[in-house]
Amino acid sequence: MKSTKKVIFDSSGLEIINYDSLKCIELQNQNGLTPAEESLLLKKLPPNSNECFLIYLNILLKRQKLPILCQKARQMLESKVNTATPSPIRRRIELLTGKSTITTVFEEDDLLVLHLSHSDQILVDFDKFAEFTNYRDDLVLDFMLYDCENAKFLQVMLKIVKQKCVIQVEYPELNQLIESLVLTLKKCKNSLIYDPQVLINYWERK
Repeated sequence: MKSTKKVIFDSSGLEIINYDSLKCIELQNQNGLTPAEESLLLKKLPPNSNECFLIYLNILLKRQKLPILCQKARQMLESKVNTATPSPIRRRIELLTGKSTITTVFEEDDLLVLHLSHSDQILVDFDKFAEFTNYRDDLVLDFMLYDCENAKFLQVMLKIVKQKCVIQVEYPELNQLIESLVLTLKKCKNSLIYDPQVLINYWERK
């Protein structure tokens, strides 16, 4: 399939990218930029603009694999964090550098889903997330109702339900949450932006 990626800044110039142009770059590159393009864009950011740096971080978060493995890139991001760093910027840098936790991303749904998507301890993290919601299946359902067009939260849920055997033994509260959620999904499948039947089928396998 032909890529729709379209970088709209001039790599040959030395101009500073303004907020509007930066926002266009973010919106028109849904799969992110290459590392070389990210590096070039960083050099063109207006100095001392938290608003523009936040958009830049959002572009980095579109990477297919997180956290960032390049030590130089990680050190650059970590150098931007100090006691005066705004919380939205701090959260994104922690996610990009592998230092985020459910606690640090819980205030922003998109970051929470990203953290779960890239977690190497997804059951532990998802159970912590569920604990923060008091194991309310309706709040988890909200994440499915308002999922992004790439269905990232559904992908997280599929990873979870495939570990049903572990959940039943080690995570009783989470097990009850998913049981309730599946019952609800059967009743409201038409309200979702996608068909959750595959999730239901995985959970109900004997």
